Formats: sequence, C-alpha cells, structure tokens
Amino acid sequence: MSSSGSLMRLRQGNEGEFLNWLEKLGLKDFLHHYPVRRLVEWGWLSPQSRVIFPESFFLEEDEPPSFESRRRSDLKGEQLLWDSSWFVGESEPLWFLDPFFRPGDKEGQVLFGKDSAGALPAVPEPFMHPDGVEVIPFVDYFFHWQGYALIDVIRTADTFGPILHTPDLKERLAFIEEVRSERLAEWNPEEILTLPTRWGGLSEPMTWLSHYRDLRDAIPLHNADSNLLRKGALELAAYLGVTEEKLAYAVKDQLLVLAQDWRRANDRYYELTQRAYPYLQADIQIAMEWLYFLTGNELDFYLDKWQYDTMGQRQWAELHAVLEYEFFTERKFFIKTAPKYLNDYCKQFVDESGLNGNNLGILVDAIRSTNYPFDSFLGAFRQMHEEMTYRFEHKGGLDFRERRPLVYYSVLAIRAEGCLRFALEKGGMLDSIENQGLSKYIECLAQRRGLSSKAIERFRGNLNKTNLHEAKEYPIASIMKLNLGLSEKENYLVQAFLSCVVARNYFAHHYCFDKEVRKSKESGFMLTGILVTVLYLLDER
Repeated sequence: MSSSGSLMRLRQGNEGEFLNWLEKLGLKDFLHHYPVRRLVEWGWLSPQSRVIFPESFFLEEDEPPSFESRRRSDLKGEQLLWDSSWFVGESEPLWFLDPFFRPGDKEGQVLFGKDSAGALPAVPEPFMHPDGVEVIPFVDYFFHWQGYALIDVIRTADTFGPILHTPDLKERLAFIEEVRSERLAEWNPEEILTLPTRWGGLSEPMTWLSHYRDLRDAIPLHNADSNLLRKGALELAAYLGVTEEKLAYAVKDQLLVLAQDWRRANDRYYELTQRAYPYLQADIQIAMEWLYFLTGNELDFYLDKWQYDTMGQRQWAELHAVLEYEFFTERKFFIKTAPKYLNDYCKQFVDESGLNGNNLGILVDAIRSTNYPFDSFLGAFRQMHEEMTYRFEHKGGLDFRERRPLVYYSVLAIRAEGCLRFALEKGGMLDSIENQGLSKYIECLAQRRGLSSKAIERFRGNLNKTNLHEAKEYPIASIMKLNLGLSEKENYLVQAFLSCVVARNYFAHHYCFDKEVRKSKESGFMLTGILVTVLYLLDER
C-alpha cells in the first residue's frame, strides 16, 4: 500500500483526495449547492496550508499534471506538492512520519511557510492551458478530520427544519426573519470549530490520528503482518508526545463524546451523521488499535472498562455501543440472561453460586480464553432468544416468521458439543475415545471433573431416553422425574447431561415436538441442562 500523506489535497478548489473524502462522507449533494471554495470563504473549512504553483509548472506538461502512479523518489519539488504518495522505508530518519512533516524537508517548508501574520495566500487567478483546459494553480491541504468538523458546522447552521407550503407559510417566514435578524446576527456556525469542548479540543487528537492512519496506509502490503506497524506506532507516539494516558483520554472523553452526539443525531434520522458515522467508527477502531500498542491491553479490557456501571445515558458512548463487536454483545447478553435459567440451580446447590452475578462473568471469560468455540456457543444462545422473541419497533413491521424452537435448541447443543470436543482435543484426550459423540464427550469430561462412577453409570443407563428414532413422547418430562439413587447434585447433573443429549438429537427429528417445547417447563429445563452441562464440564477454576 501507499499513502498520499497525512494531509489530503484539494487541487484547484474542485478535485483531489479531500473532495473525494467529503463525498464519501455523504456531502456530495451539499457540495453541489455549496462548493468547497465558498465554505473556505465562510470559514466553515480552513485549509492547513495553501500552495500557489507557477504557470511554468503546468506548461512543462502536455496536460495538467498527475504523478500518482510514480514513485516519490522519482518526483521533486512542486511535483511532490501537487500529487505524490509515499511508502514506509525503515532506513529513513523519522521513517514513520509523512515526509512533509519531517524537519528539514524542503517541500514541507514550502507547505507550511506562511506570511508573518499566518494568513494563507489568496487564490490565484485562473489561466488557460494550451490544451484548452482552465487551470487555477493552487492546492489546499486538509486533515481528514476536517470533514467530520464540517458536518458539525452544517448541523450547527441547520437552524430551521423543512419549510412546507402550509396555510401559515407567511407567518412562519416572518418568524424566521425575525429570529434571523434578532438572534442569529451575532451567531456563527463556525464557532464550533474553536470550542474547547468540540473541535477546539478534538483537533489535536484527531491530528495525531491522521498521522497514525497515514502510517498504516504507507506500510507495504508484504510487511502488513510483521511487527513494523507496532514499531511505527510506538515511535510515532513518542515523536508526537502521545502517551497512553493522553490517547486513552482522547478516545474516552473526546472521540466517544463525539460518537455519542452523532448517535443521538442518527436516532433523529439526521442524514449527514448517518452516512458519515461508519467512518467515525472506523477511526475510533484505529485509535483503539494504537492504544493497544501503547498499553499492551487488549480489546476486552477497554470494552469492560468503558461501559456504564449504572442505567441511563452519559455524555460519552459506551465503547461496545460504537464498536459493536459481536462477541462482546453475545458475552454481555449471556451474562445478563443466563442467570434467569441458572438461578434455581444455584439456589439448590450453594457451591455452584459461581454461576451467578459477577462470578458468571469471570467463568465465561475464563472459558473464552481457553476454548475458542465457546464464542459460537454464546452466539447460538443469543440467536435463539432473538429468533424466539419479537418486538415490533425493532423489526419495523409485522412478523410472519414460523417459530421453530427446537432448531435453535439443536444449534445450541451442537455448539455445546463443539466446545466439549475442543476441550478434550486440547487436553490430549480425544484420540482415546471410541465412538465419538456428545454423550462420550460428556462422560469423559465428567470423569475429569470428579463425578462418581455411579453417576456416570446412571448417565449411560438412561441414554436410551435420548434416542429419538422411536420416540413417541416428549422425553424431557420423564428425564425431569428421574430418581437415580444419587446425591441431589449428581442426580441433577445427570438430568442436565441427558437433556443436552436430547437437544442434540433433535437436529434430525425436530419436527416431532415443536408444539410441546414452546414456552413449557420442559423446554426451560432442557435449556438449563445445556447451560449447566457446558459451564460445569468446562469450569477448570
């Protein structure tokens, strides 16, 4: 890959990377009515730099120049400023930084050389190129985040809603004119660009992020899987003075605040934030990647840390609400919902209280860290509940689905089998098992957990109840009534194991008992049995 630099170009006021970026953000129609040059005149956009090119630069070329496909080392002077890209080269000084920003870079000195007042030069007059094309010989340079800032300026300027041709139109227009003359004369939308709580504060961390994005893009593809990015991330942070504390503050107290504001605008169907929000999400994801490099912490740490500890909204958005990683959503749903099924089990067997409250979260994380199929189990648990429930406002219309609960019980049991098989394979026990299948996996892991030989014999002796080839009655009810001459806890565990095997066997015979399982005590017992089987057998604490 290559990067065009930390700054995006707007050539001649009407083409270049920055214009393409604004259009990606959903501003194409807006720019049709309000061109960038006008926005610059109004102060809604402020170029970081402006370079005026001599006419001779254009007349040396057969047509207005483009150097995008040429190596940076093959270009010089004005060619680099007009259109160039760069690759990371570790042998270079400050190799992790856009060359224009390296001290002593000749083109960088031109780029950032302003007059004593710090003002940008005026836009030059156009001239006609010999091939008949009008040329305006200048380039403006912007950071990518200025596109986000422009959206906020537009939102601030968007004072009045749609003006409909209603019977009271004249009165409304008179009111608008009154408000404009009395209240808006001293109010400038661009003030949001300098507010410390908005872009006056966001501009610095967003500029850091522009440099880090540039580094990522400049690393050649053949080095993408090496430690080069990590090395560059650390050196770039040191050069810019970005500490882990500063970056963590920027993400949580600035970027997530911006994200929360945009999410609220999205809830009101504001088109510009809706279209640009995915790009802001991507930037927050990139900022988090940088933070992982600086701190050594992983994603789970921050997803847990930056979530609300009580109900209600905050000025900042929860990280998982912005970066909606499926595994975290499923983990959170499981920890919240599973206790509804496990509550009676935990009350009945006090020593299993580790399956409730914060302890359940600890157990879930412990299993996730050693058993990667467990995430699929959590996902199947959430999917089952989503498919079996319906909320009109979430679906946006009538629900014509046919509920088939046993399909989802079966999928959950299949995922459970995968978790148990993985645990045995990882423990070097799988190859010693003959006639492999869920019942054998349960038996082997139960022995490892210390279940008595008598309980295991009772489990084997009742497996015929899980064979649904000849089943004519719903088997869970009979399993619930089993009295196996065991301790109360072991009796329950055998019932749970058998329920899990029943759910697994339904994969081929699910049509038999769809009606019986829907919202019944037996279905709740079967689901609890699956959960208890997995959590009990995989608990290695």
